Amino acid sequence: MPRKVRAYRRLERYRQILSMLFTEFELKCFFCKKQFTNEDISPRVVDQLTIHHKDFNHENNSKGNLVLAHRTCHKSFHLSKLHEEEKI
Repeated sequence: MPRKVRAYRRLERYRQILSMLFTEFELKCFFCKKQFTNEDISPRVVDQLTIHHKDFNHENNSKGNLVLAHRTCHKSFHLSKLHEEEKI
């Protein structure tokens, strides 16, 4: 079996696992509080989910510091923080 086919099968398996976790644990975006859906992990959509470090320290990867977020929500948050800092 070609590597590409195996990689796609593995990615599909990960999507299925994520979908089950979203349903079972009602996982929500840290910023907008909307529940994650299968559209967030659709094969046609690239990188809709991201991990946010609550204390802004990318070296601190402890469970309590990492949260899931929609990429757009995460980006909006950091852009608003940047604009606040520029005003000072």
